[in-house]
Amino acid sequence: MTYFEAALLGAVQGVCEFLPVSSSGHLALAQQLLDLDADENLAFALRLHAATLGAVVAAFWGDLTRLAGSLFRLKPEARLVGMLFLAMIPTGAAALLLKPHLESAMDSSAAVGAGLIATGCILFLSKRFARLSEEKADEIEKTNALRALWIGLAQGVAVLPGVSRSGATIGTGLLLGLKGEASARFSFLLSILAISAAMSFDMLKGFENSSAPLGPSLVGAAAAFLTGLASIRWLMRLARLRRFDGFAYYCWAVGAAALAAALL
Repeated sequence: MTYFEAALLGAVQGVCEFLPVSSSGHLALAQQLLDLDADENLAFALRLHAATLGAVVAAFWGDLTRLAGSLFRLKPEARLVGMLFLAMIPTGAAALLLKPHLESAMDSSAAVGAGLIATGCILFLSKRFARLSEEKADEIEKTNALRALWIGLAQGVAVLPGVSRSGATIGTGLLLGLKGEASARFSFLLSILAISAAMSFDMLKGFENSSAPLGPSLVGAAAAFLTGLASIRWLMRLARLRRFDGFAYYCWAVGAAALAAALL
């Protein structure tokens, strides 16, 4: 893997991990185009996930310290921590059920394309639903058990390539009556648990023993961290305005292109 390829894949991971366009789908397509070694990809992907985890922790450090403090002082924010962990139950269950199908799906442009088109539909519908219920939308503190479970399930389904984790979770939050910024905040805070769990699972499976050059890995991780920070800040601004239409059209276009490539 060259330094250019590492920087390119890192930037793709950083941008697409947090924007609602599917990092797994874009990475799968990019790796197919670059024809990279599968064993090398495993270790490299793990390091990119560590970088994006660092980006979301840095972006929401204030929220994390406040939530951590609420646990010891029994403040109202402690309830939100409980909802985040509750959401991880359907996430884990869905991810385990779908995991046997991931390897074949990652190698299929048709599967990636279908996932991207589905993501576009979620974003398109959530935008219109949020506009209709804008005056009654709730803040993040109003996230209840039912909302948390549905958002967690959406995150679990998003292990499929082409289905955006942020798109699925933010869109589900909007459909369930959360405000745009509240839905995005819950999604990003939940991503810390999800990425940490995925990294732990990968390491237990021995992915850390896969080989990947250190130099390119560091370049890719730096690119993922910096672009991830920028993506989070941009999406939070868009979430306040509920402006997701452009991402829906983008997902449809890329998904259609991937399906066309698979047919050809």
